[in-house]
Amino acid sequence: MAETPGSDLRSAHLEAAASKLKIASYIVGAVTLASLAGGIVTGNYQPFAVMVALIVAVVASWLWSVAVDRAYHRLREWSRSQAPQPLTATRPSSSRPAARYPVRAISAGPASLSLRSLVEQGCLPAVLVSEESDDPQERIAALKMNAAADLARLADELERTGRAAEAAKLRRQAAELDPYAAGGAGEEELAADALSRALGLARNGKYGEAARALEELARKGRSAAALYTLAICRAMAGDTAASVELLRKAADSGSESATLRLALGTALAESGQYEEALRQLRAAAAMDPESAAAHAAMGEVELLLGQADRARESAQEALSLDSDLALARAAMARALYQLGDAPGAAREFGKLLESDPGNTDLLYNKAAALTAAGKNDQIIQEIAPAAQEIQDPQIARIVGDAFEAAGQKDRAREFLTRTVELLPESEEARLKVTRSLREEGKLQEALTAAEQLVRDLPRSAGARTELGRVVEAMGDTGKALDHYRAAVQQDRGSPDPLTQAGRLLLADGQVKEALNLLKQAAALPGVTAETFYWLGEAHLASGKPLLAIEALREAARQSEAPRGETSRALGRALLMAGRARDALEELRRARKLLADDPEILRDIGYAFHRLRNYQEALRYLRQYLELLPEAEDAEEVAALVEQLAAG
Repeated sequence: MAETPGSDLRSAHLEAAASKLKIASYIVGAVTLASLAGGIVTGNYQPFAVMVALIVAVVASWLWSVAVDRAYHRLREWSRSQAPQPLTATRPSSSRPAARYPVRAISAGPASLSLRSLVEQGCLPAVLVSEESDDPQERIAALKMNAAADLARLADELERTGRAAEAAKLRRQAAELDPYAAGGAGEEELAADALSRALGLARNGKYGEAARALEELARKGRSAAALYTLAICRAMAGDTAASVELLRKAADSGSESATLRLALGTALAESGQYEEALRQLRAAAAMDPESAAAHAAMGEVELLLGQADRARESAQEALSLDSDLALARAAMARALYQLGDAPGAAREFGKLLESDPGNTDLLYNKAAALTAAGKNDQIIQEIAPAAQEIQDPQIARIVGDAFEAAGQKDRAREFLTRTVELLPESEEARLKVTRSLREEGKLQEALTAAEQLVRDLPRSAGARTELGRVVEAMGDTGKALDHYRAAVQQDRGSPDPLTQAGRLLLADGQVKEALNLLKQAAALPGVTAETFYWLGEAHLASGKPLLAIEALREAARQSEAPRGETSRALGRALLMAGRARDALEELRRARKLLADDPEILRDIGYAFHRLRNYQEALRYLRQYLELLPEAEDAEEVAALVEQLAAG
């Protein structure tokens, strides 16, 4: 963008002309040499005179070539200086828009990845025994449990066919084989089978008692059942680190199963060891491809590792195996959000909330997805009522932003104030509350809030800038400029204070200093359309329309909605650059957006005058004078009107 197409064309013509002159000089030299040679051969010319003529001709042609080259380069540099300069502001990536609020990992409930959640949902058993274990007690416990389970299933079948007496007999036999399953056996009966007793306690949800009974067994032997069950008991008590170590020992004991790998992978994920967790979960899925929980857990860990595409595939596989698995749906929702499908993520989070309505993490994630999807009305309708009962500052902030976007300033300030109460260190929320007071004209309250914010955060450029805005709104532009300059000194990497200081300096006629500050602001990350607008105005004030055009077009690109001020300034810049037709189009757009601005009528009149449409020029200029008869340029415009009217 360093040069305009017109400047490139002029440069090409100049370069071609210089090249032709060089060739002509070489031809002259060659002809002179040929003449000298001919004179020497024929004797018709004095060799010395010819030699002098040759030297003069060559030197003259060389000097001419040098002069043309210098003129060409000077003109090229001048052309570059008049062309729009590169705008060095950071451009956002076009591949995937960044979400404003990152979604949370679910910390509790059926949608969370934890040993407790998987056990409570039946995805992991509280007890894991094997008939093939090296531990004789474990083999005996497994045989008893399996036999008792077979007898219980047979009893159920007999009951369905009306043979209740036989069913009751089988149930008694099952209870004799596995008395801890029903939790009804006496202490004396189970004393001889310590492992069976401990496992029975765990199966009945008595994790604390089971843990105490299993501690000794876990120390003495290498029973995978004792280690696994004790790990589950520790997880239920919140000791994830102990669970990881116990499950590692269970895996090292030679016991191998998808269930054990799933439990170990989940415990590792809870403790933040994501790479190893993913290896264990993949092993679990390989051992049991039909395990929906293993695929869902893989999806969650892949999300934590930043592998959103893989996470979506894993979650999809889990949902195909069990469409009701909350963990899988949560992984799918978060993967969709990270992949840029905010509406899809919001739908999935909404489904999860139907079955777990009190889950704060799910509510926040749905609100974040709705924000990314631009669904402020839905946030107000569905999230705001619940947010009033929840002590969550981030949800309150999202709702406050939604009310602000909807123009409901009082409700917005209510939720933003709530955010500040719940999270006093939130600078953003406090700034928004202050800005809300300022925009509603409650300047004294805004001043009090801004001054307190500066006292609490003395190194905050944002706080100092907002104080400057409040002071400016109260009419003290000099003091406001001091605040903006102080903010610039505090943070030279923030474009906002630079922009505000540049804007006030421009209004005060200090164009050169304003332009310097606005150029600095435009080169920083996070720059907004406002900066480019004022940069364009500064270039206009400096008499550089091409640079102004470029900055104003960037302002238009970055604006969320068309702004009349930008179109008006761009129209003037185009008119100053001699592009009357383009200027007219832009000024007409500005006229629709700023119908009450009479100066646009004058500029439209000037554009028509440049296009030699004198009748339309006369009409618009007369309208301008009727609306602003006392304007500073009224005499100049009236003279042009008189000239046009006279033909």
